[in-house]
Amino acid sequence: QQQTYGSGSFHRHPYADMFADVWRELGVHDIEDYITRVGSEFTRAFQTAATGGGLVEARAFASEHRGLVLSTILPLAIVARYPAAGIAALRIIGPAFIIASRIFPVQMQWYLF
Repeated sequence: QQQTYGSGSFHRHPYADMFADVWRELGVHDIEDYITRVGSEFTRAFQTAATGGGLVEARAFASEHRGLVLSTILPLAIVARYPAAGIAALRIIGPAFIIASRIFPVQMQWYLF
């Protein structure tokens, strides 16, 4: 089965369809849909705020996706604003992982890390 892409062509692997079926059965396709939806909502909210349309959509996005904002966007904003905070966090987190790997038993390390 040949498919063309641009000027070149590639051969589709015989197990690609089986992989796609397993991918769908595991629900990963739903995750891809979620990531696409969140990306489009974020883009729309950012564009509205950037063009002077107000922060209503940005607030709605932040309240709907609170976990995403608190776990990714907020730390990135803090590190972008205060680079020393990122360096300090690495200086604390790095040795903490080393100490934890020496103190905790291997089975507990598996659950923690």
